[in-house]
Amino acid sequence: MRRAFLLLVIFALISCKTTTKPIVYDKTRDAVEKEAELIHYLIANDNLEEAGALLEKNLQLYPDDESLLILKGWALLQGKKYGESEELFLQILKKNAKNPIVYAGLSRIYRNTGAYDKANEYIDKGLALSKSFAVLWFEKGLSQYGAHKYREALLSFAKSYNLDKNNADALFFKYMSQLYSGYELNDIKYQWENLVKSGKIKNYCYLYHAEALYKIGDKELGYRILTEGKTKYPEDPYILNFYSYVSAEKYRSGEIDSLDEATRSMEVCLTDAKSIHPEFVDTYLQILELIDDRAKMEEVIDKYYLLFPESAEIMAWIKKIKSSE
Repeated sequence: MRRAFLLLVIFALISCKTTTKPIVYDKTRDAVEKEAELIHYLIANDNLEEAGALLEKNLQLYPDDESLLILKGWALLQGKKYGESEELFLQILKKNAKNPIVYAGLSRIYRNTGAYDKANEYIDKGLALSKSFAVLWFEKGLSQYGAHKYREALLSFAKSYNLDKNNADALFFKYMSQLYSGYELNDIKYQWENLVKSGKIKNYCYLYHAEALYKIGDKELGYRILTEGKTKYPEDPYILNFYSYVSAEKYRSGEIDSLDEATRSMEVCLTDAKSIHPEFVDTYLQILELIDDRAKMEEVIDKYYLLFPESAEIMAWIKKIKSSE
């Protein structure tokens, strides 16, 4: 249950942003080209509000310009406005069915919204048009990775990275695919070390890496990676939650003798109401139970149970806490 939650969270994080800047095709006017390059830059740097304003200004002058429309589609996608982005990309395909960036956009929309068969369909259509587009190979790799086809994913991520050396995510997931494919950790861990040194590593990379290390049996290194991630991203709720959950397991087994840091981490994790998940509350309650803070357990369950009326974990805690009163 927790690993499924972690996987969904991380894929959501990856899906929030394009890893490679959108390519602008068919630029026929110098003015449009210059504006498109600026919009392109703004989207890649998550300045969606300014990019949107500049797009609308230019689309009033050039309403049918395909490069501007594609950029708008990617801006909508990056802003998680999937319905609007899908509609726009499909309209573009009706006029020009040979643009691989549109297929990449649609595949990402469908993957983000759980329509995996459709995502794969558009990946294949895009690759049939062009096998030299890095984003399509990255999308294919993520699809294969999510289906646990790690050796196939390894090839796709390698192709993506070879086509775009700036795509650090492709390099990271190539390394992850090697881990799950049975490569010796000592032979490949230099890739992680180089990524960390490059400064291109992202918060979810620590989560994915730690999860993989736990699965292949190197729990000590996994815990160290989590601790490093917590140091680098001290307010990231997903890292804090996973770190605290693992700390609780280590406390149960006698590997650590204090949960003070895990308790503080969960208190930070739960400060942002917008990012709270029932799994976070579950982790906090496990820690409070281990340190025998019954009063705090009651306070926590009273505060959060109405937020998650369909959570089996929260309902189980309600029964447990109330039955012990």
